[in-house]
Amino acid sequence: MRLCKHFLDHKLIQRSQLLQTLTHSVRSRISPAGAEHCWVAGVHSNVLVVLTDSSTWAVAIRYQQREILKLINSEFRPELEQTLKRLKIKVVSLPSGRKKTISKPHLSRSSARLIAVTAKTIQDPGLRVALRRLADRGTPTN
Repeated sequence: MRLCKHFLDHKLIQRSQLLQTLTHSVRSRISPAGAEHCWVAGVHSNVLVVLTDSSTWAVAIRYQQREILKLINSEFRPELEQTLKRLKIKVVSLPSGRKKTISKPHLSRSSARLIAVTAKTIQDPGLRVALRRLADRGTPTN
């Protein structure tokens, strides 16, 4: 069985890893509360593109753009093709639709009973406990 990385272009994987490390570096320069709200989307020519989900964080990043660019240019000089001169910030809205409620699958009485009986025959204590917990989700009749 082949791993997923065998089906992806090596350059694409490298690019993804670079964007991930760039995101980590940018996040290290801003407040911990804002770190979860920004991502590096790309590097185009000499422009670093940063996404954020709030204009509040866009302003905070804008105030620190010189320090961010200086840090990125010093840390990632070998990986970047050109010295970064600009920081472009885009505010993107995250999907705000209602969250879907996740319904737990229903376990019938007969299935719960079978799982409970099976749990009694299992030698491995961890698996036995897990099967008992699963059986308890149903309404087994004794």
